[in-house]
Amino acid sequence: RPSTLAWSASTWGTASVEREVREAGVHEARHVAFGREAALRGHYPVHRCYTFREQCPWAEHNTDISHLLTAEQMRLLLDGLPSHVRNYFTTLASELGPDVGIVLPRPEWAFHDTITFETQMRGLELATAALLEPGDVATLLVKPHPISDRDWIARAVDHLRSTFDVRCEVVDYRYRFLPAEIVLSPIDVRGITGLGSSALRTLPLIHGWNVHYPEALEREIYGSFSSCSEKET
Repeated sequence: RPSTLAWSASTWGTASVEREVREAGVHEARHVAFGREAALRGHYPVHRCYTFREQCPWAEHNTDISHLLTAEQMRLLLDGLPSHVRNYFTTLASELGPDVGIVLPRPEWAFHDTITFETQMRGLELATAALLEPGDVATLLVKPHPISDRDWIARAVDHLRSTFDVRCEVVDYRYRFLPAEIVLSPIDVRGITGLGSSALRTLPLIHGWNVHYPEALEREIYGSFSSCSEKET
């Protein structure tokens, strides 16, 4: 699908595009073997692609927006939010103080059904341990995924608080839908960690924050389950 390929090219790089091309080839093979009705396939013309990374060869026009992906731009976007939202995050930044470690849990629905809550928490525990290992994080802040369940997040935060001897706070669940790239911009961040969150890519790109990500340990726990932060060629 051209639209999907355009998004993949600009967001994740050439490896994702190669996967899309292979899948398209499988669709075509089904059509040849079993007829055009064997597999439905949409065709979406791409008029313009807005990209901060790769150019989209399927788009009629490409617009580079990489100059907008800066910490200064994120602060401007935060300033444009409603005052009660802006005040919440600026006050939170002040209350947290310096040397904050950001934890970005994988939404619970993204786990395979065979992966228990205990295993999920083990993965989060390993990710957080990697963040705390250098010894320069004074406070943990959990940013819930936009589609995480409130009770699951509460249980995850309780697990972190009982496991690590460090202050652990959580972003108000009401604001889970707001992009981490924008709302976390006023916070003095020492590093970030998490499991399967796209923000593990975008936050270092925009803010230059260090990522502490135990990919090998996550693979040990979850097997071949794919991760958003997997390095692409």
